[in-house]
Amino acid sequence: NSKILMTVTGADACEAAVSLARFVSKKPTIITFSGSYHGIAGGIVGATSNYHYRDYAGFPAQNYVYVPFPYSYRFPVKTKEEDISKVVVEQIEFMLRDTYSGVPPVGGILVEPIQGEGGYIVPPDDFLPMLRETSDKFSIPLIIDEVQSGIGRTGRVWATENYGVTPDIMCISKSIGGGIPISSIAYRRDFDPLPQGFHLGTYRGNPLGLAAGAVILDIVRQENFLERIRVKGKYLVNRFQEIQENSRVIGEVRGKGYMVATELVKNREDRTPGTDIAGNVRETMFKNGVLMHTCGHFSNVMRFMAPLTIEDDLIDRGLSIFEKAIRDAEGRK
Repeated sequence: NSKILMTVTGADACEAAVSLARFVSKKPTIITFSGSYHGIAGGIVGATSNYHYRDYAGFPAQNYVYVPFPYSYRFPVKTKEEDISKVVVEQIEFMLRDTYSGVPPVGGILVEPIQGEGGYIVPPDDFLPMLRETSDKFSIPLIIDEVQSGIGRTGRVWATENYGVTPDIMCISKSIGGGIPISSIAYRRDFDPLPQGFHLGTYRGNPLGLAAGAVILDIVRQENFLERIRVKGKYLVNRFQEIQENSRVIGEVRGKGYMVATELVKNREDRTPGTDIAGNVRETMFKNGVLMHTCGHFSNVMRFMAPLTIEDDLIDRGLSIFEKAIRDAEGRK
């Protein structure tokens, strides 16, 4: 029941989604979240929370406002963990309800179902359903950015399926092309008709990318393919947690499917970010043949983001190298 608008990159898809939300709502402001990443090309850089990217892009963060993401390990408001989603959503509803909140009229909410660059942060299970309810209550589009989390990465075709939520607009890119540049947004049919020439571009909908995307979707939709990712994802979380039990620098393990993070700290009591530790672990792993990226607010989060087709023995070999790198970082043998 959705319409598709073809784009080229993830940033392009997010830009198109924001343009569509503003067009249908006739309101300029987009609510997004701390830790967010939605691209750095053009105006969408304003929706990406790390302000350093705007130093290079030359675009101000116009018509974007930020609220905390429900990041339980480092939530900035002292509250019970089970109330984190409520605190965030109440802040959003205050912005939407109170004309004296200082926030101009809101035309959409843009969110990652699981944050990527922000630290592979998995929100509480009630967060996206509450966000969906708020969007409906105030009649504003809910935009879900599945650029990193979609196409099977969490063990479902779309990460939103883990929460039983359907967005009004969805951003799709990265894995959908299997290395070929293609992206799109899916959106509600009743958002049509769009003006002729809405979000034009030369290479949108290129035939090679469309062919690759069709094949990839056929493969990913196979239940045995997704089931393996869910099973191995749980195995990964369990193994990382076992390594954590014997470590003083792994503060938290979190994730779904093949989107798993270990957050490194200088000590687990005060949770001081272990940025240097993460850099050392990454370097040690690279020297031993494994590339594991860092991410997070303090670049202290190691993220497992292997190909969905990775063989079991490579997973185990990678985990062994990770464990050794952690021991080396702690000065253990």
